[in-house]
Amino acid sequence: MRHPPFVRISDTYSSQQPEPRHAWSIFWLVLLIALAIIGMWLGLGLRRIQSAYPGISPNVPLAADKSYGVNADLTQLSSQELDRTLAHMSSLGLRWIRHPFNWDEIEPARGEFDWDPWDRVVEGASTHGLKLIAVLDTTPAWARPPGTSPLTPPTELADFGYFSRALAEHYGDRINYYQIWDEPNLSAHWGDQFVAPSRLRTFVARGSHQPANCRR
Repeated sequence: MRHPPFVRISDTYSSQQPEPRHAWSIFWLVLLIALAIIGMWLGLGLRRIQSAYPGISPNVPLAADKSYGVNADLTQLSSQELDRTLAHMSSLGLRWIRHPFNWDEIEPARGEFDWDPWDRVVEGASTHGLKLIAVLDTTPAWARPPGTSPLTPPTELADFGYFSRALAEHYGDRINYYQIWDEPNLSAHWGDQFVAPSRLRTFVARGSHQPANCRR
């Protein structure tokens, strides 16, 4: 009686396995198909959303400008450095500069103003299509208690009101927005004192509105 030829099961199993390279090809093909299906599904969903919400008319003003800006103090730069810096900011797509307008530097003595460093910044920003947020900050020594830092609010709030009015009259519409003080909610920016909301409210009111008929 003849017996069938002997075949090892391990040889049969190994001969039926796909080659590793072929297995990876199948894997990537399946992955690409899955990604294509997901992309089509997301695209259809986005189209449905766009059809339901067609968007805002370009004639409707937005509640906020979402363009990008930067905090910078450029008053120490030379004219050439300032021009290069502003040109670089504009090339990066920046549209806003939040810039300090330090009272203690602009009016170091009562009634004596040094606008020149800030004039160059305002003019340069306009040349390069950049908008300004002027941060009115710091108190000169003559307007604050002796021995205190420039980040101390003035003894007489009216003095700050006179300064802010002079600044607004000097620059007019060349400055887009004004910010009254920097971080007034922090005691370190309020003369290391407890920040009283009522005094801060009065301070902001004096800084944003000073009657023209009031003189020192």
